[in-house]
Amino acid sequence: MGVLQFLLSAAGAVSFMHAADAQTSSVATGTSSADVVQPLMVTKVGDLQFGAVVSGEREGAVTVNWDGQTSYRGGTQMPCPGAPCGKPSPALFTIRGAPGASYSIELPSYVLAIGRSPAGVALPPLLATGLIAKAESRSGAGNSGQLDEQGYDRIQIGGTLILPARAAAGTYSADILVAVSYL
Repeated sequence: MGVLQFLLSAAGAVSFMHAADAQTSSVATGTSSADVVQPLMVTKVGDLQFGAVVSGEREGAVTVNWDGQTSYRGGTQMPCPGAPCGKPSPALFTIRGAPGASYSIELPSYVLAIGRSPAGVALPPLLATGLIAKAESRSGAGNSGQLDEQGYDRIQIGGTLILPARAAAGTYSADILVAVSYL
């Protein structure tokens, strides 16, 4: 009887050890998933135009707001008040992507406008600064927007062109990098 009790006790101990092993480890299955969304696309519709500007005897600036309002300060003025000559206008871009998604807008803090005289001679650059965007989906200017239910929005960009006193006559241009990213 002592041997049978020992065998039963040993079998119980082995059974208990297997039960203990089963309680200290477990296996489960998880799922991985992804939602692939339409990439954001930004497309230029129109350039930021400061228009025709007269540079006077002192430094000045022309500002074109995102809403198209234009102002002249210091030694700058419009060469033909009341008549359309090189009409100023904000830049216009369209944004397409996932319907209802929010996005951020990134603009450089300034750009240098490279100039050429009518004879093709390189001119000193002009500084364009204060670049600001306004998304159609937002009530005011800022650095974000939201795509509508069709995945569409528009942004307008304004800025300020600084002109030194007696800036050389010519055509000046600069590339403005507009970057958009999902939030």
